[in-house]
Amino acid sequence: MKRIAARSSALIGTTVALLFVGNSMAHAQTGTWSLSTTGASSSGSWSTSAQTYSFSASVKDTKADGSCAYITFRPKVHYGYTGTWFGVGLSGYELRKEVCGNGTTLYTSPSINVLDKMSALDKTAGDKIKMNIRVCRNVNNAGDNCSEMDTPPIDF
Repeated sequence: MKRIAARSSALIGTTVALLFVGNSMAHAQTGTWSLSTTGASSSGSWSTSAQTYSFSASVKDTKADGSCAYITFRPKVHYGYTGTWFGVGLSGYELRKEVCGNGTTLYTSPSINVLDKMSALDKTAGDKIKMNIRVCRNVNNAGDNCSEMDTPPIDF
């Protein structure tokens, strides 16, 4: 009797582990981008593993105007019951990297675990996530000009 129980427990544990790995693998995604706007450019790649996005990116200040260039990574969550995309977290989490000086390039490789940045409501109402990537020029006393794109959504 103990052997049957032990085998059943081992089988259930293995099945749960395989389902978890299978679900994580189903969410894997990779891609690249190349964005530019007056005074700033960015290119890079991303990959996902479950709800973590990993990036390899560069952002370059391309204009001698005293304004800096920056890149932002902003995770978004889709609320299934409203069909609306929102910034993740109570205030809309965003990672920003800035570079200043014409011709200067910043290389960065951040990782963002989106689940860690989500609010309780995001986790309850959300059914998909994606990442918004923007490259902008930081213009003093004026609106920043930007170029942006979204990664394809993934279920979580």
